[in-house]
Amino acid sequence: MKDYAVQRTTVLVLSLSVLLRLSSGASEVVSPSTISDAYNNTADIDSNVTYAPIPQGASYSADTTYNDGGLGPLYNFARSFINTTQPNEFPYDIINGILDGSFDIGANYMQLVTYAIGFAVCFVLGLLFVIIFPIVGCCLCCCRCCCNNCGGRMQQKSETNTGLRKLIFGLCLLLCTVFMAVGMICTYVTNEQTTVALETAQTSINSNFDDMLTYLNNTIKQLNYAATTNFDFTKRVIFRDLDNIGVILGVPVRSTLSTEGNVDNSINAIIGLDTTIATVTGNLVAVNSSLNDFSANAVVLVAALNNVSTQVQSTISSCPGMTCASINPSLLAVDADVTALPDINSQFSKIDSVSGQNITALALQGKKQFDDIPETVANESASTITTMKNLLNNFDGTIANALSSITALTDNLGSIDTIKADINDILSQASGYEKYRWNAGVGLTCTVLIVVVLQIFGILLGGVGYSSENNPTKRSCMSNSGGLMLMSAAGFIFIFAWLLMFLVMIVFLIGGNMEKMVCQPITDPSYKIFKELLDKPDGLFGQGYFLGGLILQNNTINLTFSGILEGCKAGGAAYSTLQLSNLFSLATVVDYKSTIDIQTQIDNLNVDLSSVKILTPDTEKQLTDFQDAINIDFASFVSELTKNTTQVDLISFAVDLEDLADLAGINGTATGDQLRSQATLLRSIQANEFSDADASKVALLGSIQTLNTTVSGIPATLNSTLDAIKLTEAYVQNNGSVLVRQMATSYADRLLGVADTFVTFTLNAVNNDIGKCTPLWNLWYSLTNVLLCKHIVDVMNGFWFSFGWCIFFMVPSVIFDIKLAKHFRKMDYDEEDADSSVSGSDTEMAEKRDPPPPYARNKVGVATTSW
Repeated sequence: MKDYAVQRTTVLVLSLSVLLRLSSGASEVVSPSTISDAYNNTADIDSNVTYAPIPQGASYSADTTYNDGGLGPLYNFARSFINTTQPNEFPYDIINGILDGSFDIGANYMQLVTYAIGFAVCFVLGLLFVIIFPIVGCCLCCCRCCCNNCGGRMQQKSETNTGLRKLIFGLCLLLCTVFMAVGMICTYVTNEQTTVALETAQTSINSNFDDMLTYLNNTIKQLNYAATTNFDFTKRVIFRDLDNIGVILGVPVRSTLSTEGNVDNSINAIIGLDTTIATVTGNLVAVNSSLNDFSANAVVLVAALNNVSTQVQSTISSCPGMTCASINPSLLAVDADVTALPDINSQFSKIDSVSGQNITALALQGKKQFDDIPETVANESASTITTMKNLLNNFDGTIANALSSITALTDNLGSIDTIKADINDILSQASGYEKYRWNAGVGLTCTVLIVVVLQIFGILLGGVGYSSENNPTKRSCMSNSGGLMLMSAAGFIFIFAWLLMFLVMIVFLIGGNMEKMVCQPITDPSYKIFKELLDKPDGLFGQGYFLGGLILQNNTINLTFSGILEGCKAGGAAYSTLQLSNLFSLATVVDYKSTIDIQTQIDNLNVDLSSVKILTPDTEKQLTDFQDAINIDFASFVSELTKNTTQVDLISFAVDLEDLADLAGINGTATGDQLRSQATLLRSIQANEFSDADASKVALLGSIQTLNTTVSGIPATLNSTLDAIKLTEAYVQNNGSVLVRQMATSYADRLLGVADTFVTFTLNAVNNDIGKCTPLWNLWYSLTNVLLCKHIVDVMNGFWFSFGWCIFFMVPSVIFDIKLAKHFRKMDYDEEDADSSVSGSDTEMAEKRDPPPPYARNKVGVATTSW
């Protein structure tokens, strides 16, 4: 028999191993729990993937802002004048009618007249000005020079309001001069803006074409990132889940089997028997010890009683007559016969074997097979996992091949550089002629500048040199010079105004029509010109949608200019804006299911759990041995041990012997002495051998009763435990493989969820984030709105409007120049000569006036009296 303390120590050690096992089971988690990469893509322990935003790539350099140089109000004035002159909308109906052949010019000429009437009227007015104004100038010159009329006579009458009239004329002329000066400044600035426009054009075109290259490169990189880099990350997540199939699939299977199959309770029931076995073993050890003591004491008692019985039998045989017939030596024997007790050596051997094996360790061996279900799942699905990994690796090539046609665009990027170089050559040549255009613009501006300067100095000199006290014929040289400058300004106006008007008329026709026919339609936020002329199936380019046929090779696809511009302006992706799904479908590129049938691969998993043994043969044998070990005939023990130790009371028997020795005829004889000696011996046996045997019998009876109480419910418990563990084992073996296939659906959903997240993110990125065609909008906006309409058309319209503004104020300036010059110039005749001039000749009057100064003579020596 092993030491009981050693057995309990073993149990404690095994219990500690159970705790360690449980703690290791608690650490069965997906490893690594999270996954991330350098792009901040992350996946948590449940394979919830969060993709980082698509990288934006290199920045774009094009600047679509526009600086009007402070000329915005001027451009608005010019635009307002054009809109007032031509208030009609772009003639979409007329153009569409011409395109489809339904417009009859002869029948509908009034529509053309109505549309063009504003520009026509302005053109006619300008043409009349060009024709009439020089004629008026010539007539005025002849009238003044030849007839001394129209203010040509150098005589001024004194009137009461002469000063007021001079002041009004001066203020009006000054106001006209200021307005002309403003127009002149605007003309000069617009001329400078044309130079700026040329410089800006080159910079803008270069930056926009560079942006196109950047855009294509960014788009290709973004596509590669979304389809390749993100797929690599997705593959890592799926590989992580495949490598952790034991945890993700096996652990839930084991947990479900444990719950539904009552595995833990069955194992714990077996482990719980360890304490019962220890208790029964202790009790059985006590019974065995008591039985040994009782057997030994019984042997001693039997020997002592047999010895006394022999002596008594010998003694009473010598008694005379029937005197000793009342004494029966055969009663000196044990009543509780130790040899009649059941043999428990086999039970003791079995309990010793059971306690030595340790039922807890055996139960944990069975539990280990069950706990190793995740490992079993991983091992038996290894081939399927390898196949799926190979399929995923091969899918990389599928994506790469699909993207190769797109990335091939980089091979043709040289054409953009060629176009940019050609445009730069043209602009460089234009820059060579820019100085001539600039000089011409400055020269035209100087014509107005001359008039403005002459009028300003004329007003200043005339105003400063004029004195109301001086006779008109005695006016100062300064006053006279101011008047001459005013007359010179009027002369320059007649010389240049009609030429400037001719220029204004030509530039107005070009700029005005460009504004109305080009800029306003193409800058319309509703893109009506495209919708009316280009985007309709029966539009300008014939049958079908032009862009659908050009880009998508299918003119039935509703791909329109307005749709592209609106989409690109809003930052839409090229794939969705240009409807490239009709050309190639990225959905088929990322359709992994056509190549990798994850669901089928998982459905083909065949994990066999029919060999899982929770109740090992050793465990079952030990439980059966334990059941046999407690199969003791407790009734026989109790029946025998409840008997008297001896068949007769030894003290009473000793008294009978003593009474017999005291009888007459025996007392004093050798027989009497022997009887007294034997009675004394019985008293000694009662006190020693009997007492020991009786005490050990009582102890044995108590141990048997304790053991009986301990094992009273154990057989039923053992039977139920064995039945439960067998049912559990049968459940695991019969349902384990089925449960694996059922729960593999959730595992497949997890893998498919990761793949579907990749597909969803990629398609969303392609449709909304990748290749945002803002550079296309910038190119369109820079070339049309900024370069053409603002830098060219607005400047052109500002240029003619500024000149027209100046011309408008030149006309009244001529009148005020001539009127005011009369008040500043030195007169040839004083007021007294006014009456005589009616009867007298000019020669006589000329003789009366002072001789002209030397500078007043012409080449033939005759004084000049005109102007």
